Amino acid sequence: MENGNRYYTGIGSRKTPEKILKIFAKLGEIYKEKYTLRSGGAPGADLSFEELISPTESTIFLPWKGFNNHPSTLFNQHPQAAIIASKHHAAWIYLAASVQKLMARNVHQVLGVSLDKPSEFIICWTEDGATKKEHITKKTGGTGLALSVACEYNIPIYNLGNPDILELFLNNYNLKEYYESI
Repeated sequence: MENGNRYYTGIGSRKTPEKILKIFAKLGEIYKEKYTLRSGGAPGADLSFEELISPTESTIFLPWKGFNNHPSTLFNQHPQAAIIASKHHAAWIYLAASVQKLMARNVHQVLGVSLDKPSEFIICWTEDGATKKEHITKKTGGTGLALSVACEYNIPIYNLGNPDILELFLNNYNLKEYYESI
């Protein structure tokens, strides 16, 4: 639960490659010393960040109770989350209510429970490697909404779908040998 700690957001595509998922798990373990993870309990990237940490080292926002059988109790969304999400999704009014809840959940992943404590940075993987609003494409998928919100708040985005950023992380965290062995 959020309590004044430092936060980062760990998210990404359900299509995240297995090797990157393993790197996310390692990064979650590394960051737990200084940061609390914010994520969304979705298959793929989200769950990988949680893999090697305890529930007390994460804040997991769900679009509704029981999403993906996740035990998190953070499924009641702040009313402003949907308003913020609507400003970052061009087809908001055409989305099913369930998809709108998923997008509002993405806002919480970036801004927190009360939407007033932005994460310090985002780590993610998307097929297009987007790190700026103008880089977001259909290939960014639902993660794009969180990235768009992050851009509005000037939150750094480290997208491991970008080969240069992946290389930087592998080198900075001494994970290159591990990555190559997977």
